[in-house]
Amino acid sequence: YLVGQLHYGQFEALGIYGFYTMLVELLAVVGGYCADKIWGMRRAIFIGGFMIVAGHLCLALTPFAWTFFLGLALIVVGSSLFNPNLKALLGSFYDHNDPRRDAGFTTFYAGINIGGFLATILCGYAAQYFGWHVGFGLAAFGMILGMVILFYKVAILEDKGRAPVGVPIWKKWGLLIAAFAAAAATTWLLQNVQLTGYVASIVGIGS
Repeated sequence: YLVGQLHYGQFEALGIYGFYTMLVELLAVVGGYCADKIWGMRRAIFIGGFMIVAGHLCLALTPFAWTFFLGLALIVVGSSLFNPNLKALLGSFYDHNDPRRDAGFTTFYAGINIGGFLATILCGYAAQYFGWHVGFGLAAFGMILGMVILFYKVAILEDKGRAPVGVPIWKKWGLLIAAFAAAAATTWLLQNVQLTGYVASIVGIGS
């Protein structure tokens, strides 16, 4: 899409994609911290999920380059909240010696891999034959469907994943504002190809 539709060079497109995937993995640490200290895993998962939906809708519904990068940024920040906390929430259902623990995570990762495989085929097919924005929209629909199922099955979570006790409301709202500010900053970074290369190099050396 970056090369064919937005007319970036191959080198620039690979740089943007690499920076995007780096942020998705790197910010998972921040997402876990936010859930642990302020929101709780449950709220972080829901907020992250809806940010991912918003990101895919930005990709699907608007033809402008800046909204494409905004969509990527929302997916980055949303994934940092959604992915690590979903795994941690599943882990909270089992004690370390629980014999069901391995089976639970095996089922979880099997579902992710099967879903990822099918989504790659379906979204890729939709993008190829019906247009890129249809493919992006199909990804948004899949995420919405998952969030709706999670919302209606929230009772099975019992008291697991709730926010820590005693966190002031201003911290919760402040973190939400910070999340969208991070998305705005990420949008700007993704659009500045040379700068993303410098940032990635600094992060790589630092880590």
